[in-house]
Amino acid sequence: MNNFSLSIIADKKIRRQIHLVERIMQSPYPIALEEIAIEFDVSVRTLERDIAEIGNIDKEFVVQHKAVGYEIEKTALIDDLLLDISEQSPLFVIIQNMYEEIYLTIDEWADDLFLSSSALYRYLSSLKNILKDFNLTLSLTPVKIEGEEVDIRYFYFYFFYSTNDISPKYRPGQELFDIFQANYDFFIQNTDISVSLQHRSILYWTMIVNKRIEHEHYITIPDEVKVKQQQSLTYKYIEKLAHEILITTSTTDIPVDETVFLDMLLLDNYMYREGVAGPIEERLYPFLTKDLHLFVNDFFAKENLAKPSDATLYIFIFYIRNILLLTQLTPLFQKNFFEVNQFVKTMHYPMFKKWMAAISASEIADFKKIKYAEDVCVNLTMFTLYAKNKDVNSMPHILFSFDGKTAYLNYLHMFVENFMGGNTEVTFSYNKHITNELANSLGVDLIVKNYKETSENFDCQTYNTSRHPTTKDWDNIYHLILAMQST
Repeated sequence: MNNFSLSIIADKKIRRQIHLVERIMQSPYPIALEEIAIEFDVSVRTLERDIAEIGNIDKEFVVQHKAVGYEIEKTALIDDLLLDISEQSPLFVIIQNMYEEIYLTIDEWADDLFLSSSALYRYLSSLKNILKDFNLTLSLTPVKIEGEEVDIRYFYFYFFYSTNDISPKYRPGQELFDIFQANYDFFIQNTDISVSLQHRSILYWTMIVNKRIEHEHYITIPDEVKVKQQQSLTYKYIEKLAHEILITTSTTDIPVDETVFLDMLLLDNYMYREGVAGPIEERLYPFLTKDLHLFVNDFFAKENLAKPSDATLYIFIFYIRNILLLTQLTPLFQKNFFEVNQFVKTMHYPMFKKWMAAISASEIADFKKIKYAEDVCVNLTMFTLYAKNKDVNSMPHILFSFDGKTAYLNYLHMFVENFMGGNTEVTFSYNKHITNELANSLGVDLIVKNYKETSENFDCQTYNTSRHPTTKDWDNIYHLILAMQST
């Protein structure tokens, strides 16, 4: 379960139970509670109580094998189990009801959820903190989200899109799939614009927009933004398709602002690949486009990076331009998911840091509107790695030098060959002392050993596993190789 979903679950016990189910499900063997207790830093007795409570939901999910451990047999039903556990969290229930325009007072919610008023206030205080990140507030008379319509829509999109793995109730259904496919086909067949779109994100947006219009909540687009967007190459087609996309309103009642909003949502859902990234619209934004060309070209020159093709540079310019245009609606469109930011900053921090410095030092006036600079720079980092590596065929060379019983070494040899796949060059050495000279002569990028050797200093990277490599060791090796392939 992702970070945002867990933030909605304010109750520590419910979070722990979700982690417990996920841990049992992910284990390749029936796992003992003693092992999980050490990982979670709780007592076995606490986990036994959690198992009992989960068992009250459905005893068939978690099966105890007393001599071995716990496993989940009916994994196909795991979504239902996680949903049942998650919906014990009052905030899930409250948010879903507010989405349906069901507004209750504090006392009514306390009665409905079998909570004391003081306990409910604690949950709502947590929700208030979450809503601050979306420029929203929470009214308590009745309990209701308040703020700009575009921010409310973005919050509901982020909520349902993030909790997709939990709640099947608010996943786009077949009707929306059919609407998207029909309209996408029409767009491709009737325009000269080559685009590729992230369809699941658009489906969630379509679901949210229709629900808000159904409840008569309409978007307001600034006039200067609206005038320019109506001149875009895509607008005239979206205008024709709006009555099929917005199924909760009649054709004659669709406000221009809603059509413009639909058109601008495309900017958040283009796939950034050469030739299918969408139109740059330089005629509408000549100065901004020129400034972005200079900014991106200067970045590659300053950092001594090989200049990508014009088609690849277009991706950077198009992305930044789209973010700046969407920021005119709300800066929330700059946001990434926590897990993406965390992974990219961990794996590629030097490149991320360079983009942060470039954005901060730039004199482009519109960059002052970038509120979530880390999120934007994470995306620019990923584009840079794509540009650097998309045509590179070289593979990192890993030298494994293991010590142990011969049967075990034979097994490790087989395991490594299967673990590495075809994206690395692998050398095994059993009968030679590994020296820096040998590593350099072989062109080795990484040496992996399961023994300590301090007599030699190596020019390349080294990693020492446990005497008998653990799952954690293989995970670390994988990330080292991934970093090599992405630098």
